[in-house]
Amino acid sequence: MKTDDLVALLSTSLEPVDRRSVVRTLCVALAAGSIVSLGLTLVGLGVRPDLITARALIFLVVKLFFAVGIVSLALVYLTRLARPGGGAKNLGGFGRNTIRGYRGTFRHQPWVRAQLPLGQDDRGRSVA
Repeated sequence: MKTDDLVALLSTSLEPVDRRSVVRTLCVALAAGSIVSLGLTLVGLGVRPDLITARALIFLVVKLFFAVGIVSLALVYLTRLARPGGGAKNLGGFGRNTIRGYRGTFRHQPWVRAQLPLGQDDRGRSVA
């Protein structure tokens, strides 16, 4: 099959794409994973007997809100990365600067330099 034949075959039955299918699939997977992990945790470890006290309950609620916030932020970035063309350039300033910052930080660490071949710098250029 030639390229022109493949393009003609793929373009015969064009249908509109559901733009929310990626987000819906990720949310269903997240909900199912959360329910299964919570159930396994309760079955395996049980409920703490001192959870009735106000201090333990407040601490649990704070930890759960933190986890939900991190997962929500990760879900936003994952939906951007899951789409075509959604690389680090479309993550906004946070993703791009974080990745660039890590590269600059790790490049000058002694354990990174120790793994480089002799006679080459971190970009593969010859060093005399």
